[in-house]
Amino acid sequence: GHDHRAPDPRALVAGARWRRVSPDPSRSHRRPGQAPFVHRRRIDLGWARLLVLDTANPFGGWQGSLAHETLTWLTTELEAAHSVKVDDDGHLVACPGEDVPVILVSHHPLETLVNPTVPRDVEPRHTRADVAHLLAHYPNVVAWLAGHTHRHRLRYERSPLGPFGIAHVTTASLIDWPQQARIVELAFDR
Repeated sequence: GHDHRAPDPRALVAGARWRRVSPDPSRSHRRPGQAPFVHRRRIDLGWARLLVLDTANPFGGWQGSLAHETLTWLTTELEAAHSVKVDDDGHLVACPGEDVPVILVSHHPLETLVNPTVPRDVEPRHTRADVAHLLAHYPNVVAWLAGHTHRHRLRYERSPLGPFGIAHVTTASLIDWPQQARIVELAFDR
């Protein structure tokens, strides 16, 4: 069942002895005074906008999810890339942005955002249902590029709210010989 929900790491080691270990600063990839790590990023290409999402759950598990701050940021970015969106009843409503095609990019594809693991004192993380519900309102989201599953796959998921949807593209590892890169071509017919 681990493909559908993340295991609770505490349950995997139930009854095992454990101890806290302080982080070793010499093993850090970051040095004191470095700028903070960016967990999300917007890249404007002119003809489209890439929204790069950090889907790794820092609290454990190999499946993904989104932090609350990331989902809030994603919502703001989607509003900025739409002049209209669809409400829960399927009606068009105004948005403050200008229309631009949006491509999401992350390690985990939507179907593997099933890991809500957090400590008790941390805000819940967002999984597939929350993210899919959000994306169903925004017709300019045209594709989601991801890896994680180590399978080449193209799947189209239509929005339940209108005649639009997202092409989900997953690909195998970039270190799989002999293919060391991926090219994705998109054609838009306005």
